[in-house]
Amino acid sequence: MRKRANAKLWFDTNYGHMIPETLPPKQVYDLVGDERKRMSLSTGYTINRGMPTHEMAVKVLREYQRRLNANKDNSFAEWWTMDPPYTPEQWPGQQTKTAGCPVGEYMNGGICTIIAGEIAKAAFDHGLEDYGADILERVWELCERDVDGLHQVYRRQAADVAVPPTHFEFVDLRKIVNRGLRNGGSVEAWVGEGDNDLRNLPTGKRKFGVIEFDVINPQANGGKAVFRFDPSEPGTKIPVPNLIGKSLYFLHASVKGTGRHTVAGRYEIGYADGTVETIFIRNGHEIGHWWGIEEPADRNRARVAWRGPNPVWKNVGMVMFGWNNPHPDKPVTSIALHAEPGGKGILLAAISVSDHPVEFQTRIRSYGLPDCWAQGAVYYAIAEGLAGIEDKGRAFDRVKVSPRWASSVANEADITLHYPASDGYCSYRYRDNRRGRIELELTGSFAHAEVHCLLPRGKEARSVFVAGKAVEFRNTRIEKSNYVDFTLDSLPEGPVEIRT
Repeated sequence: MRKRANAKLWFDTNYGHMIPETLPPKQVYDLVGDERKRMSLSTGYTINRGMPTHEMAVKVLREYQRRLNANKDNSFAEWWTMDPPYTPEQWPGQQTKTAGCPVGEYMNGGICTIIAGEIAKAAFDHGLEDYGADILERVWELCERDVDGLHQVYRRQAADVAVPPTHFEFVDLRKIVNRGLRNGGSVEAWVGEGDNDLRNLPTGKRKFGVIEFDVINPQANGGKAVFRFDPSEPGTKIPVPNLIGKSLYFLHASVKGTGRHTVAGRYEIGYADGTVETIFIRNGHEIGHWWGIEEPADRNRARVAWRGPNPVWKNVGMVMFGWNNPHPDKPVTSIALHAEPGGKGILLAAISVSDHPVEFQTRIRSYGLPDCWAQGAVYYAIAEGLAGIEDKGRAFDRVKVSPRWASSVANEADITLHYPASDGYCSYRYRDNRRGRIELELTGSFAHAEVHCLLPRGKEARSVFVAGKAVEFRNTRIEKSNYVDFTLDSLPEGPVEIRT
């Protein structure tokens, strides 16, 4: 099957897409374009399931890199469901969302993180580890940029839609903040529910998307970072040093128990001439619950700024809300904060004033597949590619361990893969001192392990020790990548040391 498929479907640098078996090829290609040059979603799967030879796989990966460079003006990544996509002339029924896929959407050239995971795994296996690590780095940046975790398909478009240069000034909240971010300090943390806190919220001057805030570092402010205010308390007025701006942004969240559409609070913007503008803050619109955080109803006015885990729950975070100032030429001298009786309180972390009207980062998501499919593919690339743990038997009784951290910026890693049902696992600690010594502390439920460790560029192993005893090894090469290979027929009784 492999021989026959490669003879029929391989075209020097890639597998084609719809290759006619009975119709004349020219007749088909005149209608829909040259299918011999089309790369589809299946390409990465094809490599990882053993269809191409090593040489062919490398050609495919190089072709992805070539096409990325050739398409940087119209695509931020090369993980296309179809490239080139079908034009309206080639496939008229595919050009509406109801009848199919417009150019650059879903299966007609959308950017799919399933493919990112598959070709990253292929790159790790075929000597292009730097490319695999680069893909995973870009996937991480995409998660951070898109805020709401890893999505499966994004629109094919350039790296970013240009946002006009924007200057932000920050309202100083240090004197009014009254809560910390992490449980266990001298200041009550977040909502007073122990480890159910917001300890992982990034602090300092940083951008959430394209909006910049200055989030107080509690360690530099007596443990206090956010201001919690409740309906039972009087309003708080924050002095503002005559800031002028076209918009204001608030980084905040509502307390659990505030109903959707409920007015949780109001912000009163005071101007130098004594006038006041009032902003009503509705839950699910201008603000959202911090626990189990969800996107607000109108993403042009508010959206999730940050989400992450705490020791209790995996999805906590804050919303950023933008308000267009109706008096952009009048200095703002105060902001009064009031929690309304219908809500359960508000947590405020930062306020920014911008010289540009409200504009968030352009949403780049397409539509189609379950997110978990993409997440599974990326996990596959991380677990078996970068971390390099593969179960070669049952319940990790035989393993292959291929740490490829030398292709990344990391010089240390702690990795565990575990099956809860059987309790089978493989675990290692990796440390590279960057001075010719790599140490692996390797354990698990395995009885046999093949170790295949990537070495820093240009290095070869001079010796390998297990628990202080020299063992046999061999240096191997895949493309330009050097590995050291050796076997373990039992759990090592001490650390593995590789000297280069």
